Amino acid sequence: MTTPTLFGLSHDCLRRILGFLNPPSALELCVAYGRPEMMGWFYEDGGVYTYDGTDHFLPPRHIKHLRYTGVSPNVDELAAYTSLHTLKLKDTKVTNVDALAACTSLHTLDLNYTQVTNVDALAACTSLHTLRLKYTKITNVDALAACTSLHTLDLNYTQVTNVDALAACTSLHTLILYSTAMTNVDALAACTSLHTLNLNYTQVTNVDALAACTSLHTLDLNYTQVTNVDALAACTSLHTLNLNDTQVTNVDALAACTSLHTLRLNNPDVTNVDALAACTSLHTLDLSDTQVTNVDALAACTSLHTLDLSDTGVTNVDALAACTSLHTLDLE
Repeated sequence: MTTPTLFGLSHDCLRRILGFLNPPSALELCVAYGRPEMMGWFYEDGGVYTYDGTDHFLPPRHIKHLRYTGVSPNVDELAAYTSLHTLKLKDTKVTNVDALAACTSLHTLDLNYTQVTNVDALAACTSLHTLRLKYTKITNVDALAACTSLHTLDLNYTQVTNVDALAACTSLHTLILYSTAMTNVDALAACTSLHTLNLNYTQVTNVDALAACTSLHTLDLNYTQVTNVDALAACTSLHTLNLNDTQVTNVDALAACTSLHTLRLNNPDVTNVDALAACTSLHTLDLSDTQVTNVDALAACTSLHTLDLSDTGVTNVDALAACTSLHTLDLE
C-alpha cells in the first residue's frame, strides 16, 4: 500500500487546510504525512495573512494578523477568529463590524476608507491599541471610552464632533482629527500621554486644555480658529508646532518650549518673534506672510537650518550671521 502524503498539495492550499485544525492535530498531520516544515508557518505570529477571496477557503482561524484585499469579508464570520491581533479591512465595502465584539484580543484595526457607520461593538475590545477610521461614516466614538489602552486613533475626514469619551483613554499617544467638525478638545486634558495631535482644518478655537499634555511633541493647528497659545508654555517637550493661517498674534509663551525644533507661523497678524530667542534648538522657522520686521532675536538660534521670511517686512538680516548652521534663507 502506498503511504499517503501531502506532497501533492500546494503550500497555499495546505496551509488553509491546517488552519482549521488546532495546533496539536495540525502537527500530527504534518509529521505523519511528510510536511513538518509547514508547522513553521502554523506557529508564525509575525506575518500578515492576506486573503484576496480567489479561493473558497476562509483564512485559517488560528491566525493573528489578517488583511483583506480585493474582497469584502463577511464580518460575521470573523467572530470565530478570537485570536485576532491585527485586522486590516481598508478599502473594503464593510459597513458593519458588530461581530468584532467577539475579538477581544484585537490590538490593531484598520477601517480606513470603508462605509462603517458605527463602532459601538469595539467597546468589548478593551485591548485595542490602534484604530484607523479615516474617511468612514463614523459620527460617534463614545464606545471607545472602554478602550482604555488605546494608543493611536485616526478620525481624519469623519463626521465626529465630540471626543469627550476619549478622556478615559489616558494612554492615548496619537490623535488625528484633521478636517473634522471638531470645536472643543477640552476632554484631552485627561490624555496626559498625548504625543501627537492633529487639529488641522477643524473649528477648534481654544487649546488651553493641552497645558495638561506635558508630553506633547507634535501639534498641528493649521487653518483653525485658535487665537491664543499661552497654554503651550506648559508643553516643554514640544518639538513641532504648526500655526499657519490661525488667529494667533502672540507667541511669547513659546519661550518656555526650549525643545522646539519646527515652527510654522504663516499668519499675517504676527508682528513680533522676540520670544523665540529662548528656542535655541529651533531648526525650521516659517514666518512668511507675517508682519514681522525684526529678526534680531534669532541670533540666539544657532541651530537654525531653514528660515522663510518671504513676504514679510524684514529688511535687515545682519543678526543671522550668528546662525552658522543656516542652510536655507528665503527673502523673496
